[in-house]
Amino acid sequence: MISPNPYFIKPGNPNAAMDVASLGVMGTGNENLQITISNGYPGYQAAVTASVTNVSGAAVDIIGVRVIPESVEPLDSLDHIILSLTNSAHGDLLGASYPFVLDRGASMDVKIINRVRQIARQNETYNFEIIIEARQARSPGPGPDDPDPRPEPAEPTEPLIVPEDPAVKELPFTGDNAPLFAFAGMLLGALGILARRVIKK
Repeated sequence: MISPNPYFIKPGNPNAAMDVASLGVMGTGNENLQITISNGYPGYQAAVTASVTNVSGAAVDIIGVRVIPESVEPLDSLDHIILSLTNSAHGDLLGASYPFVLDRGASMDVKIINRVRQIARQNETYNFEIIIEARQARSPGPGPDDPDPRPEPAEPTEPLIVPEDPAVKELPFTGDNAPLFAFAGMLLGALGILARRVIKK
């Protein structure tokens, strides 16, 4: 994308319009804009409006727009350039209040205005990148009339305590006592016979 009218000069600018410089803007990656001013000279001014579209499947939060310092060439480029980034809804993007939401499929305009200062060198080329930082928008919580998605806590249960039955300690004797007495009598009788045999010997 090249500045649409290289002959344009803002009213009040004391410099003459010259068709020698250009402003290029190119998208690099998903969030970056590569800015190139070619053959810049003191007093050169150009503007480009880029359109940034949310092509993800969900709304995103725009959390910042800034220049990537390590992308600036020459290193003193921003000392020679007045950079302005504006948006029709939020104004100055370099000093905007973030975050703001960009809905799924929606677009935002970014107007990039570059002015080369009087202290700049003649026929200089300036390069730098602008990053538009975004993250997935947080989904709102349930409203006051929405059901609570959290499961209800289970009611605490008290441990079951079985009372001790005193009858369990001494089980009742069941059955007839007659066989027991008969066996005891037989045993005593056998012992008596055995004793008499021992005495006779």
